Amino acid sequence: MAEITVDRSKVRQYSDEAQRYYGVSQVVDMACGPLSYSNQSAMDRGTGLHRLFAWDLAVHAGWAAAEQMPLIPEEYAGYVQSWRHWIKIATPLVVHVEESFVSPDVHLPYAGTPDCVCFMKDKNREALTVVDLKTGSADRRHHLQVQAYGALVPDAKREALLYVDRNGGLPTWEVVQRDKRDLAAFHHALNLLVWRER
Repeated sequence: MAEITVDRSKVRQYSDEAQRYYGVSQVVDMACGPLSYSNQSAMDRGTGLHRLFAWDLAVHAGWAAAEQMPLIPEEYAGYVQSWRHWIKIATPLVVHVEESFVSPDVHLPYAGTPDCVCFMKDKNREALTVVDLKTGSADRRHHLQVQAYGALVPDAKREALLYVDRNGGLPTWEVVQRDKRDLAAFHHALNLLVWRER
């Protein structure tokens, strides 16, 4: 597999040896409007929590030692406890963590980095699942985003959203029903980005 690099300052944020690609978030912003953070600390919190989630998944998968995990800031402790409930209950068989993928369709120049790709139980069978971690309120754009990630992973059977609780309670787990209209909207937004670039 070719190395995929990310440069958020570029018009097309992802690249490999073949070409450059728009990021999933760029396309979702085109479809739904830019995501607005209340302030820089909210943005930093999201980034920090995603890094810690990746570490916890790596520890769960046996790829890293628990002792190597960075210190958890006190204000993040509830979120961490919440997703640890999910890891303990769901026992995902982790395949990829924060790994970038490029669209298998050459006519759809986009790429993205799902939070987690793992096998999980689904009606007594193991289903390859794309999981997207969310630390805020539910939003329609999340369905669009996770389905776009799912389309990047050819063998994925389903996509899901994990809404963690800031106070450490059980998270909300939502399996997203695939909707052709959502992916059509995503593809239209992607084509609009390509058209505007020209």
